[in-house]
Amino acid sequence: AGSIWLLSIAKYSAHGSASFRKVFEEQYLETTQKAFLHMLASGNEIIQEVGSRGLVVLYDLSSSDSMRQRLLDLLMKTINTGTKGFKATTINDMNLPAETIAESKKTETTSSSSSKPVPTPSTSLNTYSEICQLSEEVGKPELVYKFLDLVSVQQLWASKKAAAFAVQKLAQTEAKKQMEPYLAQLIPKLYRSTFDQNPKTSAAMENVLKTITDDGMADTGKLVQKYFVEIFKELVDGMAIPSVRVRESSCLALADFLKQSLIHSIEQINDSLETLLYNLFRCLDSVKESIVEAALAAAKSLQTVFVRLCNVSEKSTRNTRIEEQQKAVSIIMPLMTGKGLQHAADKVKLFSLQTIVKICKVAGPALSKQIGQLLQILLDNLSNFEVLGFELNYMQQHAERLGIENERIEEVRLANAKGSPIQDIIGRFVEFIDEENIDEIVNTVCQIIYSSVGFQTKIAACQFICSVYTPQNQKKYLQRQKEKDDQKEPKDILKTTAPTMLKRLIQCLERLDPSPSIRKAFCKATSHVIRFCSLKAFQFLLEMTTRMFLDLDADTIDANIGEDRKIH
Repeated sequence: AGSIWLLSIAKYSAHGSASFRKVFEEQYLETTQKAFLHMLASGNEIIQEVGSRGLVVLYDLSSSDSMRQRLLDLLMKTINTGTKGFKATTINDMNLPAETIAESKKTETTSSSSSKPVPTPSTSLNTYSEICQLSEEVGKPELVYKFLDLVSVQQLWASKKAAAFAVQKLAQTEAKKQMEPYLAQLIPKLYRSTFDQNPKTSAAMENVLKTITDDGMADTGKLVQKYFVEIFKELVDGMAIPSVRVRESSCLALADFLKQSLIHSIEQINDSLETLLYNLFRCLDSVKESIVEAALAAAKSLQTVFVRLCNVSEKSTRNTRIEEQQKAVSIIMPLMTGKGLQHAADKVKLFSLQTIVKICKVAGPALSKQIGQLLQILLDNLSNFEVLGFELNYMQQHAERLGIENERIEEVRLANAKGSPIQDIIGRFVEFIDEENIDEIVNTVCQIIYSSVGFQTKIAACQFICSVYTPQNQKKYLQRQKEKDDQKEPKDILKTTAPTMLKRLIQCLERLDPSPSIRKAFCKATSHVIRFCSLKAFQFLLEMTTRMFLDLDADTIDANIGEDRKIH
């Protein structure tokens, strides 16, 4: 009741005579502001809102700029330091008779013992502190009074009669006009703050946003579209701020921002993409669980945007409408393979690999220039992301002690590899091989089968060789070149690259890999490649395998060479 009476007196003073207003301003203005500031720390929400409304009234009541500046300084100091800045007047400070004081204390004691205490948490000023910080970031501290007015919308005063509501709307319109020059700075911060972990702060910022925008939050898409650049920059920068609340709210806001489907070209985010991924990966690797969860939501939305930008429609032909997708792939893939898969955090690696796999499923011919690099990355990560890879490696190293045959362990590994999404993506690359990327692909595969140590990597590389070097693909590649240029003699890309591939496979065979499954895979790949080589190359291969067979003793032949004789 006392707070409402004080607010009524302040509003009466604002509409009173000039002399009364002058006396109130000179003698009671600062003291009254301290009282309203004291109300902001109350545990009662109604008292908090009365204090908020009272501060607005006092600011409008002051006539001189110097007085407004003093009020503003006091408000900023009080809210930023978290102190109330007001000493409440007690009954002992009043000049009352002793009997009245004693009776008042008795009544106060009885009332206190029969009622529950009103909580006054130390964080009661959090919402107002956020509002104060927002006005400081914009560079207009005096806007804090307009914010306090807007925060009270639809709370205490929403239940008043039509006259009071009309007066309130008039004040809101006036406040909105004063803030219009700063909307480009305010909207991004307000949008981010609507996802604050403090519900009161979030609700307060949402009320401000509803009031100062024409469309309100009813149509967030229009709001985001209008201030796309400013909001995007605010959220990207916010993920790098040390404050936990700001980083978390930035991630959550980014997830909602990306869901608006307003990014239609990689050019819209290209300038900030590297910074965005760096900050996002840091949040994914945070020790704070709430930040990690928020970052995962943002990562999921970003992944959806990446896939949409790289998606080649099924109705598109090979030579139309893929320029934008090719550009998106050329920008996104290096970041995913470089900064993503090379990151120390497992969550970041998994996100990057999942993004690469999903893009490869929809990008189609837009991947043609990236196949060589992607093949290297995916084949290497087949072993890194192998299901039960650590356990199987341990079992294979101690197979003799555990009484388990290596062949049985390798059968389990081969079965696991068949269900891998990476294996499926690698198989799709065969369709998009052409004369422009075949040399890079062959060099990549040759290096992998010779230098890689991963079991699944070598097996998958050999399976890829078998998928590429087939008569069906030979006809398809030749036909594609004829369709591309009728005047030019088509080049048989499989015949021109087969000698290089065969040479590397022979070197792998001569090394006698200890794994029977890998030796068998080398033999099968060699049998596919030799079809596209000359008769001289076939004779060389036959002499080499014969010499290897004769140079070994009987036990080694039975253990190791038996599988190699399956070349056909």
